Amino acid sequence: MKTRISVLVIGIILSLCLVVNVGAKDYSKEITDIMDNFSKKDSEASNIFHQMLNGAYRGVQLLEIVARELDKTDKYTADIDVVMKKFIEMDTLSSNINQQMANGAYRGVELFNIIAKELDKAGKFAAERETVMKTFDDNNASAKNVYHQITNGGYRTVQFLEILAKMLDTENKFGADITTVMKKFEEMDSSASNINHQMTNGTYRTAQMLEIIAKILDKGQKYTTDIAAVMTRFVKADGDASNVNQQITNGRYRTVELLRIVALLLNK
Repeated sequence: MKTRISVLVIGIILSLCLVVNVGAKDYSKEITDIMDNFSKKDSEASNIFHQMLNGAYRGVQLLEIVARELDKTDKYTADIDVVMKKFIEMDTLSSNINQQMANGAYRGVELFNIIAKELDKAGKFAAERETVMKTFDDNNASAKNVYHQITNGGYRTVQFLEILAKMLDTENKFGADITTVMKKFEEMDSSASNINHQMTNGTYRTAQMLEIIAKILDKGQKYTTDIAAVMTRFVKADGDASNVNQQITNGRYRTVELLRIVALLLNK
């Protein structure tokens, strides 16, 4: 209970801070604050599930920043506010940590939907975006438990990242890399023997797609070393992992680290 309350209070503070600064060009402090909180929550975590939640919630907060950075004309301010208000409300209503993780997964999808709209001004990818959201809604309606919801959020995240990568890769320099990740996504889903393997698949493909997006955005190669360092940790932690929970945590932590880089690259 104390962990959830502290997460909620920090979420409220960060959300209010960002709402006050709508339209601001520099989110450096907000990014630093989230990463400081990420480190703090990691050191305070009493078990791996707290670490999973830490990754999920910090990811949402970084996605909020990315959405606001892209919202140059404040067209989507109200939509972003609605998602973050729901993020706080659902955290309050959650009776266990799995419901909190589903909250993080679902709010992430909703923010990715906004980000896709922001980037796709001509509507070229509108049909693909709408297909992902329909699948998201359909799978939510048919979900038998919270684990199905978490997996639904994770899988739709990967599909949104594929769309965003294709949008951003205007010269098709990373087309083969995108195809490789998505092929692995499909193969691992087909071979998954249980839902934990599916959740791992979602978190791992998320990290790999974010690596591609970070490289696409890093045109000046300012963050080449940082991106490589994150992926080195990704590979090492996967090799060291003795169970799927450690793998899921690895994927979520690397996701936060890569989202930090993406947010910094868009912070103009």
